[in-house]
Amino acid sequence: MISYNLSWYNSRNKVGGGGDMYSQINNEIYKLKEELRAKEKLQSLRDMANGELRRKKLNRDELYGILKKEEKDVTKLEGMSFSSIFLTMAGKKRR
Repeated sequence: MISYNLSWYNSRNKVGGGGDMYSQINNEIYKLKEELRAKEKLQSLRDMANGELRRKKLNRDELYGILKKEEKDVTKLEGMSFSSIFLTMAGKKRR
């Protein structure tokens, strides 16, 4: 087997001893990939939070509608006499 002494080529072209450059590039790529994963995770968490917020707002609106209906019923009941309430509950009062 023939071997060649390429030390002059390696030192001149930063091969072998210049591995620091490749290490730096690889480290930079690694850091950028980590940052990208962190960004994607945060975006996913944001999307989940926005979905939960939408569900909570829908629930709030539904409960607000129920509250308004109940307030209307209470106002109606407050204007009635006891006998009127009793007859209404019994279903015998005519309107």
